[in-house]
Amino acid sequence: MAGNLKSDYDTNQYFDDMFDDWMIKSMKSYRNLHMFELQHPTQVIEWIDNDAICVAGCKDGSRNELIELVIPDKLIEDIHNEGSGRDRDFQVRSGGFSQDAIYQLKHIPKSRVLVTSGQPGNSANIWQLGTEHTSIIQETQTIKSQVESPYYCYLDTHPDYSNGFIMGAVLGDIQCVDVETGKTTYSSDVNSIERLCGVKLIDSNTCVACTIESGDIHVIDLRSGTNSQSNQGTQLCQDSASRTCSNQSESSKNGNSQSEPKTEKTVTDTDQSKQMDKNQAKVWTFDVQKTPSDRNYDREKGKRKKFDAEERHIFRLKSGSQIIVNDIRNLSTPLITTSLKLPQHTVKDSVSIQSSSGRPSYISVSGIDDKVYIYDIMNAMETESSKLDSIEPIFVHEGHVTTEAANQDTVVWVHTWHPWKEHLVMSAGSDGSLHAWDWVTPKD
Repeated sequence: MAGNLKSDYDTNQYFDDMFDDWMIKSMKSYRNLHMFELQHPTQVIEWIDNDAICVAGCKDGSRNELIELVIPDKLIEDIHNEGSGRDRDFQVRSGGFSQDAIYQLKHIPKSRVLVTSGQPGNSANIWQLGTEHTSIIQETQTIKSQVESPYYCYLDTHPDYSNGFIMGAVLGDIQCVDVETGKTTYSSDVNSIERLCGVKLIDSNTCVACTIESGDIHVIDLRSGTNSQSNQGTQLCQDSASRTCSNQSESSKNGNSQSEPKTEKTVTDTDQSKQMDKNQAKVWTFDVQKTPSDRNYDREKGKRKKFDAEERHIFRLKSGSQIIVNDIRNLSTPLITTSLKLPQHTVKDSVSIQSSSGRPSYISVSGIDDKVYIYDIMNAMETESSKLDSIEPIFVHEGHVTTEAANQDTVVWVHTWHPWKEHLVMSAGSDGSLHAWDWVTPKD
């Protein structure tokens, strides 16, 4: 018994020391850092009108709380009172309960309405956020698809798509719904049961869907149902792996590498690529470059060589860390096919890639471990993809491993960028930690 107590003490002391060291380091890494402990972990973070977020519980078989939290003013205002802090300044604006776990949550822009989905099956629930007269979040209706599905339903909304949202679990059951009438305004006529890893609205007339097994991208015109499809993601990654092996072999041949002999190196990389394709090729995630919405966003500053802020890019991430970037206007030829520098990991449903609306070339990845990894795709755009083996992160948020409830199994389940503030990110861990962090780069 005494031995166990000592072991627990040593472990707690270790995390206390780790937290102290990390807090000192964070003084140079963040303009502002706020850490909050939720009563229950969440897999959703959704911005509400730029100054608040909504989170919800995800525990199967029990009631789960929905909470609207107002974030500290200092995080979105240009003031000089910067620093780090724990459990401060988050204010509860409204709250409610769901009888089911919530795995998807979206806000209908310019309204006080939410849409959520949870258990497998293509259905969505509509909620009314608190008002001047009540602080209770109330469920108002349930939307069910005509197509039954054993998979989780994905949701999305868009400012140009007023009073509506898009939902879908497989390629053949994508539909758009008007929240006021509950009527379906678009329904896919594609005869396909390919499972999706997400569906995104580009504007009021266009959506993008990505399949989870092949990584195929489908750009759908919601007016006519026209479907433009890219090359298969898996094939593109296989081509990239072969090209990488060829580059490494050529480098060794020219005496520019200190690696193993050419034959051994090529065989090893090829075997790893095949093994990854065999075990991990069936998990993809994706995001679409968001449109900058900041009233203070400097378009001239954001317009950079080879990466026009007016372009829309699609980012596909394979579970083995390979990434494909396409211009939505040309799906046949990828702009980038390379890898992100990430730690080795097993396939997890929680892996997510997100794009920043404040800086079009920034993307981020979470769901692998207790960290959030941020990359500047501009670094790859300025280098020929055929010569780029991987992209290094420009920043790594490590704070979730230092929280009191953290352990070696903690995973960042979800993260999201602020709609317009360039470096502000919210992230939540499987231990119930919720972080708001405004990070800085060495150039800052």
